[in-house]
Amino acid sequence: MSAPYKNKKRLFASFAILFMALFSVSFFNTSQTIDTNQEVIGASLITKTPPTPFKKLTPTSIAVKEKLSAPSLIPVKRSSSLSGLRVQGNTLVNAGGESVRLFGANRSGTEYACLNGNFSDGPVDSNSLKAMQKWHLNTVRVPLNESCWLGINSTGLGGIAYQNKVKNYVDTITASGMVAILDLHWNAPGTEKAVGQNPMPDADHTPSFWREVATTFKTNDKVIFDLFNEPDPIPFRNDYPGGFSQWQTDDFNCLLNGCEVTAKNGIKYQGIGMQKLVDVVRETGATNIIMIAGIQSAQTITQYQGNNNTNPKGYMPIDPLNNLAVAMHQYNRAACSDVQCWEATIAPVAAVYPIITGEFGDIDCTADYTKQLLPWLDKYKISYVGWTWDVWPESCEGLIKNYTGTPNKPYGQAYYNHLKSIH
Repeated sequence: MSAPYKNKKRLFASFAILFMALFSVSFFNTSQTIDTNQEVIGASLITKTPPTPFKKLTPTSIAVKEKLSAPSLIPVKRSSSLSGLRVQGNTLVNAGGESVRLFGANRSGTEYACLNGNFSDGPVDSNSLKAMQKWHLNTVRVPLNESCWLGINSTGLGGIAYQNKVKNYVDTITASGMVAILDLHWNAPGTEKAVGQNPMPDADHTPSFWREVATTFKTNDKVIFDLFNEPDPIPFRNDYPGGFSQWQTDDFNCLLNGCEVTAKNGIKYQGIGMQKLVDVVRETGATNIIMIAGIQSAQTITQYQGNNNTNPKGYMPIDPLNNLAVAMHQYNRAACSDVQCWEATIAPVAAVYPIITGEFGDIDCTADYTKQLLPWLDKYKISYVGWTWDVWPESCEGLIKNYTGTPNKPYGQAYYNHLKSIH
């Protein structure tokens, strides 16, 4: 760029700054009228115009949103231990009271391989964990299958055999100094086999699942319970009675207290609420941190800090131990996928509860979203766990090329580079 052009640019910038300063004085000395089509949500004033409801999009149909500048990189102060994890206010702390954050990866396979008699689709030993630790990862999210754990509905690897595999893997994770997040990923009601994800935990089997899982791992203070992967109790539709606001209230209420939902195969079943599942876990004597996901496949968590127009206390379950964290998922297919929206809807929740981003990623075979998201999560000290530590050559969602930890480009490489830059 030439010197004369630079001088002209500086002169123009000076006039622009002067104009903005005069405009600001005039604007802020003028009384403002608040639009009646606005409502206060947390600390933010946003319009009631409903955002585009969550839906899976093909890479070619994802709209490119204006990107606001992300915060600069924030170095992480590494704590000495992850033992004794608990919630303190809106922060995760260890047994010594030190603030900690979780940086992790999902290890997909344990939710589906059992249907064919296997446990995973790759190594789940100490060497595979060492490869993760070279990335500065300290957390592994382990997706579980309800039918396999309970040994029901004719699974290939089920009951005690599956449970022992899960226990051995979790013990290996936590013995290495890492945290294990146990997530109910696939479930099914009645005599149906858990062959995929449904909109809600089921009253038929999920209480038994969490009662057994909590009993098994309640003495391990590096284990966190993620009660349900991606709740979507009442899919939004444009003709919903009462509109978007009423739908959101009903959806959160169903997630908290339970309601009848429709499985992906069209079968209706009774979904059990998060409050009942928190009660089930605590009745076992387990004191572990419990994660509560939001609606719209865990991508909307707004109502967990409450608001003035619906439920001032929000829709989080009551926990006698006050040891709950909010779980959210962040993909570039989400309706809320830019800094402005995150500031309005996520930041207020982060002021009340610790947030663990149980999944995030780019599904359009770029790393654009990850590069924007992670610095923003760092700004609010939000934990994050990437999807997924698997070698999937035909998918953009795999973080790695091989199980020795070579980053997959561009998404895995972006996550790797970010972790290196802040540690």
